Amino acid sequence: MAKLAVIEFRWHDYYTDLIGIYSETGTNLAKILKETSESEETEKEKKLKEWGNLRKYLEDKRLMDFLEQEPPLWDVNLDHYVYLARSTTELKESAVNYFNIAYSFGEKGDYEKAIENYDKALELNSNFEEAWYNKGFNLGELERHAEAIKCYDKAIDLNPNYEKAWHNKGVDLGKLERHEEAIECFGNAIELNPNYEKAWYGKGVNLEKLGRKDEAEPCFQKAKELGYEGS
Repeated sequence: MAKLAVIEFRWHDYYTDLIGIYSETGTNLAKILKETSESEETEKEKKLKEWGNLRKYLEDKRLMDFLEQEPPLWDVNLDHYVYLARSTTELKESAVNYFNIAYSFGEKGDYEKAIENYDKALELNSNFEEAWYNKGFNLGELERHAEAIKCYDKAIDLNPNYEKAWHNKGVDLGKLERHEEAIECFGNAIELNPNYEKAWYGKGVNLEKLGRKDEAEPCFQKAKELGYEGS
């Protein structure tokens, strides 16, 4: 079990091929790699031409060394892993269903119900960054800002380039009067997207709260230039 998890993390294409080929043909790709590596040069070249990604995997010394660890993967019955792969896909699909239900509740303003269903989605797929983000938004609407920040942190851990999560974290930090931290978050959002007018405005607001009006004014000006019409 752990062996497959490591393969999926480090060699996603290999994991996909391993499971896909075994599902369709019952052939263990690890065994093919082992046999190919031990073949005569002519036979090896023939196999490399027949199998698309075989050369790439065969030349990846880290992967080949890993496959030799006990128990060697070519001796493992992969039926259970195929089942797990399919089950994981089904769980992710169920998580999307809960996400859609949660989104509908949020649109209606029923934030408690929305959060309840985002939690269900996250139970099934804890790496669902959009669910963490949306849960954070709904918590913010209920003024549960500290909880919202934790959700945005989860989303950012999963995707450090999630500019909206950086922005919304900044908003909630500002609500808690943690203005320096808020400014940093808005700065991160702006670094990812220099045309993010709401982030420029949010940075300006928090600078102003700290009495740094000379720094705030260019932020407000930039937000206005980009089309920000809020107040």
